[in-house]
Amino acid sequence: MIYNVINKMSLSNTVFYFDGPAGQFTFSTSDSTINYATYSSQMTSGVAMIQVDIGTSCSTIEADCFNQTNVNDKLVTITFLEVEAATPGMTIGARAFQQLNNATTDISIVFPVRLVSLGDSCFYNSLRLISISLNNTNITTIENSCFDTCANLASAITIPSSVTTLGFLAFYACSSIPSVTFENGSTLTSIPE
Repeated sequence: MIYNVINKMSLSNTVFYFDGPAGQFTFSTSDSTINYATYSSQMTSGVAMIQVDIGTSCSTIEADCFNQTNVNDKLVTITFLEVEAATPGMTIGARAFQQLNNATTDISIVFPVRLVSLGDSCFYNSLRLISISLNNTNITTIENSCFDTCANLASAITIPSSVTTLGFLAFYACSSIPSVTFENGSTLTSIPE
């Protein structure tokens, strides 16, 4: 059984919830940058599921952070904790959540207001990703192949007017997306073929 409540003690901390045969445990960090080393020492070979609540003090999720053997197929929930007056500046690195393919849980993500950039292949081939929302973000960059081959991504997509760069193949092979809308006032001048 995975944790199903967001840690309310400190929205600034990023909290990792682990579930395995030895029971459930949590690990918390107030670091502004998270990477695999941040939480890997807390993992055991018996971890069955991982839930992550990305705290408000986190401004960078580094490249390949959750794109690790025995991690990306166990990540079942990703929640970005938010406060009203969030300062824009969060970046998510290349391949950070690539191949989220847990066989039992669909994943939906509402990106935070503070998000400004999604890296190359950030969610590439994440077959369990079914819904995303970029609404109300300050995102300016969606890099190449960001959501490439997310074949089960079935939410309508609104590209915020703040986006100035939409990378090559950003939504390639996302055959379940019903529509893509560009927000009024969009400054995007070209869409790569």
